Amino acid sequence: MEGSGNFKTHLHNGDQLTARTVQVPANRPPGGAPPFTWEASATDALKLKALDKWVDWDIPGILYKLEQYNGFGYRNLQQPIPSPYLWSFSNIYTKGKYVADGHYDPNAVSAQCGAAVMLRRLQEKQLISNVTDRVALTLELGKNVVFSPAKYAAKAETLQVWLNKLGAVIRVDGKILMVKPGAPVLTC
Repeated sequence: MEGSGNFKTHLHNGDQLTARTVQVPANRPPGGAPPFTWEASATDALKLKALDKWVDWDIPGILYKLEQYNGFGYRNLQQPIPSPYLWSFSNIYTKGKYVADGHYDPNAVSAQCGAAVMLRRLQEKQLISNVTDRVALTLELGKNVVFSPAKYAAKAETLQVWLNKLGAVIRVDGKILMVKPGAPVLTC
């Protein structure tokens, strides 16, 4: 997104690799001498954002880190909008964009496809299987969980933790509430 897919630019912000970055973050990478390779600059950018330490690489975790990479400024507006960095070219985003660092234009429209839209398309084309694999694992975990609400079960807790990781908001207590026979529902 930062370099519009151009591998002759810094992953940090799209500046040319022929010099250190000028835009925010400026003067990156701190070591070495220009011209920089894309790989060296990208390594610096990912480490700068602590992505080398991030472990939650499911879709919600990826989207969170992508939005954080670009900044949470859209959440802090007087009238918050979904970040075009994620949602441009979707029905979730219509207009409003930071046209420069710290300069928001409520009428500007992003001309770049959002990262969430790209991830969705990659998943549809089966170029990534993250979502599919996680859904299959969730269904498998669910098949093994049919417990009483009065009794703790490790498998129920495992399923609750997993569902929270996928974006649910579920109390993790290792208990399942049976609404009717054969229809387990997680306690919330």
